[in-house]
Amino acid sequence: VLTMAMFLGLTIYACTTKTDFTGSFCGMHIVVIHITLIIFMIPLCFILHDRIMHLIFAYIGVAIFSFYIIYDTQLIMNGDRTDGDFDMDDHILAAVILYLDIINLFLKILQVLKGGEE
Repeated sequence: VLTMAMFLGLTIYACTTKTDFTGSFCGMHIVVIHITLIIFMIPLCFILHDRIMHLIFAYIGVAIFSFYIIYDTQLIMNGDRTDGDFDMDDHILAAVILYLDIINLFLKILQVLKGGEE
């Protein structure tokens, strides 16, 4: 229910905002943040197995996948904001990408609700 509420809120925000997240602001910056998080998370999981660290990474993951949902929703809308990466024939690809964002958001929310336990 929490994931559904977040997804609906983020989708409404992506549809109604005047801010274009498909430009250089969100596209490459979120990818760089996500890759940096992965690079730091892998060694820390083996060296430091702290519950608080996992909780912090889960919160950061929720924020990252929230931005991914906004970004992908605006790409799918293909309105006057962007040229869009998805053509009319790419509906299945766009749905799969958005579905994966929702699943990853759900997994990160579960991790937050468990208190950072793996």
